[in-house]
Amino acid sequence: MEISNNLLAALVMVAMVVSITGTMSMLSLLPDQLGTITGMQTTQRSGIANATLASEVHIQLLVPTVEFHTILKGQYNDTTDFDPHPFVLRNNGSSVINISIGESTSGGSGSLWAQDDTCESCFQYNSTPNGSSGAVAYTVWTNFAGSAEAASAGALSTNPANLVYNLTPTDSGANERDVDVHLNITPPSGEGGGDKEATIYFLAAAG
Repeated sequence: MEISNNLLAALVMVAMVVSITGTMSMLSLLPDQLGTITGMQTTQRSGIANATLASEVHIQLLVPTVEFHTILKGQYNDTTDFDPHPFVLRNNGSSVINISIGESTSGGSGSLWAQDDTCESCFQYNSTPNGSSGAVAYTVWTNFAGSAEAASAGALSTNPANLVYNLTPTDSGANERDVDVHLNITPPSGEGGGDKEATIYFLAAAG
């Protein structure tokens, strides 16, 4: 029987495909004990993958407002009894951070008391980490004065941090990346009555 050239070419192509596929299947089934086959890597079963994680500084204010309500002259109130509740800051980034705090310019727009300049101890802060993360806080009452007085967040300095430093971004279930920011207020003797409101700034920087 005579076979045309076209049919012969088709049969050869099919034979080549079957031959190559069969060889590849056979090699994939060979155990490592048979040795290394030239052109194939059969003994290396591990590799190295490199990745770089960018450091991110990100804080979240979980409790954004502290409402003291009515207070009389000659008295004081603070947030250590959680009435009212203190500010709560969280490290949501990927870096250990230092945090600074500041009140708007003393005695000016945004400050709590019009008489701030005559009674620096009438508005104070401290901080308490919510866990054993190794964070170091300002646990004593500190006046909103000096580095803690600022016209804006951009005017704050984090060197050294004046609120908390070495605050970890990890959370092992004990809210270790959180910090309570407490306030203590005492109306100055010359302060007039009425509603008072302060603007508080927080600035975070990689530790």
